Amino acid sequence: MDYYEIHCRGTMKVISSLSRLGRRIAVPLVLLAVLTPPSAANAYTQNLYNSSYNNQQAMNCWCVVGSIRTWLGYIPGSQLPSQSTINSLVTSKDKYNNTTVKCKDGSSGHDPRGWAWGMYNYTPGSYFYDDYQNTSQSTMDWEMVYGVRATRQPVGSFVMAGQHAVLILGYQDLNDPFADKAQQLNGFYIFDPWYGRGNSGIAGWGYGFEPDHYFTIAQWNSTYYTKDTNDGKFWSPRYVAVLRAVSGTPSDSPPQTYGDWYYANSGAALANGPVGSTAAAPDVVATGASTSSNRTFGVDTAEPTVAAAVAEGLATNSLGGHNSMGMDLSHYTIGAVAHVDSLDSALPSYELAELRVDGQIRAIAMVDDTPAGYLFGALSEAGPNYPYATPSIRAQYESANGVPVSSHLVWGWADEGESPFYPFIATSDTITGSTEFLTPTGVFRGLHLGQANVPGK
Repeated sequence: MDYYEIHCRGTMKVISSLSRLGRRIAVPLVLLAVLTPPSAANAYTQNLYNSSYNNQQAMNCWCVVGSIRTWLGYIPGSQLPSQSTINSLVTSKDKYNNTTVKCKDGSSGHDPRGWAWGMYNYTPGSYFYDDYQNTSQSTMDWEMVYGVRATRQPVGSFVMAGQHAVLILGYQDLNDPFADKAQQLNGFYIFDPWYGRGNSGIAGWGYGFEPDHYFTIAQWNSTYYTKDTNDGKFWSPRYVAVLRAVSGTPSDSPPQTYGDWYYANSGAALANGPVGSTAAAPDVVATGASTSSNRTFGVDTAEPTVAAAVAEGLATNSLGGHNSMGMDLSHYTIGAVAHVDSLDSALPSYELAELRVDGQIRAIAMVDDTPAGYLFGALSEAGPNYPYATPSIRAQYESANGVPVSSHLVWGWADEGESPFYPFIATSDTITGSTEFLTPTGVFRGLHLGQANVPGK
């Protein structure tokens, strides 16, 4: 077996300028996570792994490039350029000039800033990314958990003192990370873009790790997730990750992470159930070195949660109690909530929240996602077999129609569709890669939205 170097980055000296990319226009789509059944030891497991998205790095120093290309596959609506194209873009966006650091095959590595720009450039217009760092290992562990939990997509991590880059695909926790319950982080699932290229040349990493490899938190923190000392002084010596952000372009002053924003605005309310519940940041049970869930990045806002928006909307429109629609919502609770991305620029993306009474789905509330936070939009009656709000019913519905589990919900005024309470289920064909839309009237490879046609990718 040939011996290779995988030193994806080295000590960088020359700072390059960052030019603003043009405004991106794309359809924002969100992939819904598939939560695997918890084991006795791990009550809550989220693992996004999908082998069809795997892209092993094409060159010895392209661990960031391979990670970007793989990550983009998990974000419907993203561009899927070649690794060579990604490398060119990221090279122009690295904070430090990496071209003087070469692997044996002549390739050069990339730093966290370049990775963040790569994600920003090729994802839909509503997606933002930045590089985050902290001297606290457990803080960064939990930020990566929150990132996966909120986005239902991977996050990026720099391992082996910054010599390599991998994706975090999932985690095992004692409870839902956003629930107001004790937390015990047990480990991470990763994607290693190096695997299959031979000996990495990094002590401790060796030949790499098979796709969807699981590290216990003790292994991860003691051996692999170590302070970055190879990407330049801006990140040294700190723990580093690339995460989805709430706004802006990658910079030295990153905004609040999307994971923290989501937790503050809806994640806690959804995880903790009943309307009106107020969730604090979860307590943590120590496991390995992961002993804290303090939210370091950004500030929690006072924007309404989905549950609060529903409660206010029902009260304002006299829809609570015995309402004019013939429903008694006197003692409802919020059940499952499904996110729907809008395909119409005049319509915001929104949430469909099931309203349950005595355990039964009685109504579906439409809650708009606006810059001001969540706002109540409309209410619809729903039967017990409503196909979207309850994950288990939706899974059965998708399975019966031959839809893979890696699907997402979208909606726009289209000839093929019905009301926004019955959005389209969009998914990528695992063989052709084209986007298909499951609707109440059949499966389509494109949607006709008013004057515009949305083709399959």
